[in-house]
Amino acid sequence: MEPLKKIFTHSRYFIHEMVSRFMFVYLILYILPFPLSVIPFFGYIYQPLHVLFASVVDIAGPWILGDYYTLAHIENGSGDTSYKYAEAIILLAVAGIATTLWMFFDRMRFKERTWSLGLEVLLRYYLAASLFGYGFSKVIPAQFPLPTIEMLSRTYGESSPMGLLWTFMGASPAYTILAGVSEVLAAALLLFRRTTLPGAILASFVMANVFALNLFYDVPVKLYSFHLLWMSVFLMVSHGDELLYTWKGKSLHPVFQGGKRSRLIRLTVKVLLVGVMIIPNLIYVIDQKQKQASYYMRKDSIVGEYDVSSFTINNTPLSQATDNSRRWKKLLISNSIVQIVYADGFPVSWYCAIRNGAKKIHVASKDLTTTGEFTFTLHDESLHLNGLLYQDSIQVTAVRSSANASLLLGRKFQWITEEPYNR
Repeated sequence: MEPLKKIFTHSRYFIHEMVSRFMFVYLILYILPFPLSVIPFFGYIYQPLHVLFASVVDIAGPWILGDYYTLAHIENGSGDTSYKYAEAIILLAVAGIATTLWMFFDRMRFKERTWSLGLEVLLRYYLAASLFGYGFSKVIPAQFPLPTIEMLSRTYGESSPMGLLWTFMGASPAYTILAGVSEVLAAALLLFRRTTLPGAILASFVMANVFALNLFYDVPVKLYSFHLLWMSVFLMVSHGDELLYTWKGKSLHPVFQGGKRSRLIRLTVKVLLVGVMIIPNLIYVIDQKQKQASYYMRKDSIVGEYDVSSFTINNTPLSQATDNSRRWKKLLISNSIVQIVYADGFPVSWYCAIRNGAKKIHVASKDLTTTGEFTFTLHDESLHLNGLLYQDSIQVTAVRSSANASLLLGRKFQWITEEPYNR
């Protein structure tokens, strides 16, 4: 029994050591060039290496993924491209080879592994930087803005799963801010050694939810969010013993023994690193929010919702009381979609192109078989349209709605609800 016990103990240690070193190598490769990327002008060194590695992925990609791999790399916000999957597979292979060589040449058992501690610090700051970026874009609602007229004019069936998720989040700024606060709080806790465990626990719950939404609503950040979830769980598990020590009234955190000068240098580096992670993210998010606000606040913009006050077709005025399927009742205008709601309540959506300089708006049906063009003038909140549609001469005067007519945005929060308001 004793020999079997020794074999079992050595095998368990060997597997644990191999997995630990594999994770170390892979995660280091994955998060590079961070933290060097925060150094000014480091891009001049990194970019040539990135181009070289990209060419390696392009050579190996077709062999790894076959026809699923595409050589066209377009920056469109997707993190689940065939390039990204091929890159991850190559990093896994490199990490496997490096771990095998490491285990072969270094069989010594270390009670204190500096590489393990270094990985933990690196993961804490990388995860914190990512959570700060996503968190601030929710605390200052820029990632999920209020649904546009174009979104509100669609039916549920016309929305993609990702579009439906964006509308769901954007329709409730308070919920979006709460989600952002959770991410920012987790990031802040990860910055300090003593609060790493609660930060990792919170980050694990947050990222599990984010990964599930990305997975089931087809948001193309599945690969990246999975890695952030993996890092969160790794940090949580590696600090699991702290719970037992906390219950016993003990601490696993040694007091830093450096002198005053060493502590000052350490604090200065930390403050600079945290500043580099937070300030650029805040500047970017605020800039995005200002651009979104300018979209709605431009005085010359005709984007918005309008109630049609007068309607003339082929020189024949149709009154509001007329129950005529040809009369327009409402207009919903975005930069790319115009929705016309007729007197009988039937909505029709058109593609549109607005030329503010020429004061013209060109419309086309969804199947592109019918087109029309209008000239427009905007006086205060009154919009005047004059043009042709279906070979009919149409003149319209519409007034911008004072309140949002959309039930999705118009329905206010209710503390007391006698019956479900499910529409």
